[in-house]
Amino acid sequence: MDFAEAKRRAYAEMRLWQRPFFILFCYLFTACFYSLAYFMHYREFKQLSHSLVDAFYFSMITITTLGYGDITPATELAKCIVASEAILGVIVIGLFLNSLASFYARVREETEKEDTRLKRLWNITKRLDLIEPAAVILLIAMNSMMAKKVKKFTATELRSITFHVGDLKDLFSPSHFYRAGISTPAVFFYFDCLRKFTAKVDLLVAQDDMSLERERARRIVNLLRKIESTDVEPAFREGHARKLSDGRREADVIRFYLSRVRRDPDSIPLRTVVTPVFILRDQIRLVIELLIELAELSEGVDRKALHQSV
Repeated sequence: MDFAEAKRRAYAEMRLWQRPFFILFCYLFTACFYSLAYFMHYREFKQLSHSLVDAFYFSMITITTLGYGDITPATELAKCIVASEAILGVIVIGLFLNSLASFYARVREETEKEDTRLKRLWNITKRLDLIEPAAVILLIAMNSMMAKKVKKFTATELRSITFHVGDLKDLFSPSHFYRAGISTPAVFFYFDCLRKFTAKVDLLVAQDDMSLERERARRIVNLLRKIESTDVEPAFREGHARKLSDGRREADVIRFYLSRVRRDPDSIPLRTVVTPVFILRDQIRLVIELLIELAELSEGVDRKALHQSV
């Protein structure tokens, strides 16, 4: 933020009676008011002619407490008027200087506040830069087990993704990105990536800088809780090699079921072999919502940081 913008904001935050120009106006108004009093009561003073110029001159000399002595009060009434103006002059000047100091303190505060805000925005950007590789790897993991692919980590691209449970037919296909081996199912690669991804997002929302995006941070925390509540990794790992009573493996049954599904059923089959798949579908939708929030956060923070740094 430049100095002129900081001054404009600081001036706008001050009340009318706190503004330096208003107090300066009151100071000049007081001098003019007493000038009229001196003009009307010029006989109460020594060497004061019946002139507005002389009356204003004497008023300014009195209110600034200079007191040259060329014009002096001759009566008690004149002395009271001159004394009251001198006292008011000292008070108003004090208020003016205090207002001026307060104004520039506010300007400095506004400047420091914007500098701090910019620094916090850059801190969020750095944390998002650490999250983005994990998000991209998570998208790779999701693509390896879904028929519909996510091409890039942007809010627009993520919003365009619609899928049903049948699109998860590649759950148990080999993951070519998994280090442990090519025969590891894609769904296990997804769980590992999701665990690392959510851990980094937890660190993001835990930092104080996210108070700048309090509402979005609240939504991200709610999504993290929902994702955690839909954890079906143990069910998949236990059932991957388990055989049913007819000798078939659970993974084969799930794969056969998903190959025949063309749309989401009206109700989720409960307590069946395929129940975890429907929970996984809901989890992936929550993950996509979380990725959208992070993508929008990244884009919004970049815009704000760029705008404030210009």
